[in-house]
Amino acid sequence: MSSSSAEVLLVRTGAAATLDRTSVGGRGTVASALVKTPRLGAVSVGELGFQGDVQADLEVHGGPAKAVLVYSDEHYDDWVAELGRDLRGTGLGENLRIRGLTERDVCPGDRIAVGSALFRVSAPRRPCYKLALAHGIRDLSARVQRSGRTGFYLAVDRPGEVRAGDRIAIIEHAPHRISAFEVNRVINLDKRDVDGARRVLTAAADLPPRWVAKLRRRVDGAVESDASDTARLYGTD
Repeated sequence: MSSSSAEVLLVRTGAAATLDRTSVGGRGTVASALVKTPRLGAVSVGELGFQGDVQADLEVHGGPAKAVLVYSDEHYDDWVAELGRDLRGTGLGENLRIRGLTERDVCPGDRIAVGSALFRVSAPRRPCYKLALAHGIRDLSARVQRSGRTGFYLAVDRPGEVRAGDRIAIIEHAPHRISAFEVNRVINLDKRDVDGARRVLTAAADLPPRWVAKLRRRVDGAVESDASDTARLYGTD
């Protein structure tokens, strides 16, 4: 679908709260700002995200490269078909719920205008176990990653205001044309795809430096252990 038909359905922000690990058979609680509330009217967005939005764990969330998380409403239709449940109420942590663009349509480095703000696509979201806790589905985070319906992050190139109903326009395409969907596939799923790693490295200037280093190691013949991914996707008690 072209960017001219893409639009913001909801602007969502949230405060730090807790998620219960017992929802997936674990123990204790964990801090999270995953559950967010739709905002009415224009919401200001700056270098670190929307006014009123927080991140509970700043070691892995937030910062200028992860200022805004975007998720496509079309994906929720797919989750209904796959899970028999509509996840829209709690959501998957997104700040912007949109229609008309997915991870297959955007590339790291693309510049996107929404409302009076200007954004730059930075990376696909690497889902963590907190998605599973929020919905009580133990393998949800792994499903999100495997499906490619991850959502993607935006950095803020020009602060402004965004509201539900705003149109979304890609005003500049990154020259490499490596989609966020493809980045997720190569980084997280097909780790032995050396040709894929070489292709994704053509987008190196627009990717997180540690991802670039990881891909270069793979091209040189090293593939990392899955242990850290398992911890990220399923958490630890």
